[in-house]
Amino acid sequence: MVSGRHFTVAVLRLDHIGDLVLTGPFLVELRATYPDAHILLVVTTTVADLARRLSVVDEVLTVPDRRTRWFGRIRRAVDRYRLIRRLRRRRIDVLIVPRWDFDHYGALKIARRSGAPLRLGFAETTKRSEPEAFTRVVDAPADEHEALKPLRLLPAVHQRDWSELEHPQWFTAEDERAADKLLASADGPLIVFGIGADEARKVWPAERFALSAVALCEAFRAVAVVVGSRDDGQAASRFAAIAPTCINLAGATTLPVAAAVIARAMLFVGNDAGPMHLAAAAHVPVVEIRCHPRSGQPAHRYGPARFGPRPGPAVTLQPAGPAAGCVGSCDALQPHCILATSVEDVVSAATQLLAVVPGMRSP
Repeated sequence: MVSGRHFTVAVLRLDHIGDLVLTGPFLVELRATYPDAHILLVVTTTVADLARRLSVVDEVLTVPDRRTRWFGRIRRAVDRYRLIRRLRRRRIDVLIVPRWDFDHYGALKIARRSGAPLRLGFAETTKRSEPEAFTRVVDAPADEHEALKPLRLLPAVHQRDWSELEHPQWFTAEDERAADKLLASADGPLIVFGIGADEARKVWPAERFALSAVALCEAFRAVAVVVGSRDDGQAASRFAAIAPTCINLAGATTLPVAAAVIARAMLFVGNDAGPMHLAAAAHVPVVEIRCHPRSGQPAHRYGPARFGPRPGPAVTLQPAGPAAGCVGSCDALQPHCILATSVEDVVSAATQLLAVVPGMRSP
């Protein structure tokens, strides 16, 4: 307690689905570090439902997702101002920004004006703007995984091994019941396909996903399930045209229900995106398809060293090098370097992965 009130810790996580999921182990450790504190998580409206499923968080505040707003800078500035006023009224004791990379989301401006006497974040984040955003800055290796970096922001917490990390559950019993209804027609084990991503260059063609589904479902007598957002609707339709027995849930579920569906899978196959991280957090075996070449920098924002599937069994497929026209990483605005990964690559990786997972051998 502070002056007769709850000691309040606020965490600003204003970026993507995958970023929030990767923050899960940090939030578990934060609760252990401040067992009696009121933990306040600030996220965008896009991931609010997912954030509200966290038992280690006491309260969730939301701001409109800037990517869905057409009002431009003025509207975003108003959103930030309103959030700052709410935080100042709450009298935050500790404010934490767990993002290591450049802040595209206004978190530093919010932190600096929040009124919190202790504001924690990474030195890397402040290199290009808002050097006074934090009262304490921490360094982290550039190529360290993004689930491990935030642990450095906590006092007296040594760096954890993956086996020591606890991922929170991102769905409730009600979400599980909703998932059961959606999957009622499935008459075999599930292979979930995450066909979308936030950038086109990170999206493997839906037709290739579907061909992989046909081969894997035949080999393992499994049922293909497609997950994604409403924006993935056309791609999901192309998938279903090739694999008509699939269960198409693209745009048909909330994020927590999608998480419950993914947790039931014997295998997840997908792009570098939020559903892949939900699968990894649930210890579902993952075949991930990336656009970043193996020859590229490990610390790149598309690299698996920072954003790969952890901690469960996984295989990451990458092109050996960048395709023509790209240097170091994929610079295209459409699927380009990622096209070097073939259907045969995915089927082979999935088959080999499932062969070493207990109870997952083909019939």
